[in-house]
Amino acid sequence: MRRQGYATTVDELDYGVTALAFPIRAPDGTTIAALNTSGYTGLATLERLVAKRLPELRSAAHRITLSRNPVIYSMLAP
Repeated sequence: MRRQGYATTVDELDYGVTALAFPIRAPDGTTIAALNTSGYTGLATLERLVAKRLPELRSAAHRITLSRNPVIYSMLAP
């Protein structure tokens, strides 16, 4: 999944938890944070999370990056 630009995990954070994360990147492409979502593995399968939630995570991360959020960017200052 990393090659596709997001990360997933099944039963690694805790048994029964499936999670999906999408990076927030600085304008130079550096990953500075991530948005994530998770659910009970019995209901939120990896395929379902990717299909239903990845588009929203991707969109939100893109909006955060484009907004040049002053709080996020102040953390990057030397």
